[in-house]
Amino acid sequence: MKGERIEAIFIPNYEDWIVLKTNSQYYSLRLGGFINLEQIELAKYNNEDLPLINKTISKVYTDDFLILIETIDGDAMKHSPYTSIDNEGVTSFGISYLTSSNYTK
Repeated sequence: MKGERIEAIFIPNYEDWIVLKTNSQYYSLRLGGFINLEQIELAKYNNEDLPLINKTISKVYTDDFLILIETIDGDAMKHSPYTSIDNEGVTSFGISYLTSSNYTK
């Protein structure tokens, strides 16, 4: 993922994982990591408009909980579970955009 340019961020319109598209690969963002995808069915996703589009990835950090993607411009995207879990144990995931000034503090 390092050195790749972010082209799109897709939010599923059904229960599934958020997908990041770069100039060379689709990535399904998972709990604390990601997997490579060959393709996705675009009709099942909504394209999220974030300031990260067309920015180059400089670093990717993962652990058992979240994914943090930094760009060469110093801003970042965090993928993590929301704090709520429903009665059946289903956890919702989301992404947060961090500007370089908010991220470096």
